[in-house]
Amino acid sequence: SCDPRRFTSFASAPDYCVAKGMEIYGNEYAIQFPRHAWPAGRDRKLSPIHDRIKSLGARFDAYNGWERATWYAQA
Repeated sequence: SCDPRRFTSFASAPDYCVAKGMEIYGNEYAIQFPRHAWPAGRDRKLSPIHDRIKSLGARFDAYNGWERATWYAQA
């Protein structure tokens, strides 16, 4: 079973639900690759230093709505 209370408010926005639903449905039978970043519904929660670390070469993944730097490109 799935308890909807485990999701925070960003996931209940109608535009987010539609975008993620279309993305997941459209990729149901696609080959899944590790570290593939799903593009729909990104940039929901950004930290105050997001632009700064992005300018330093950060690459982001979404974790519970937050865009978090997972690695940095070579400068």
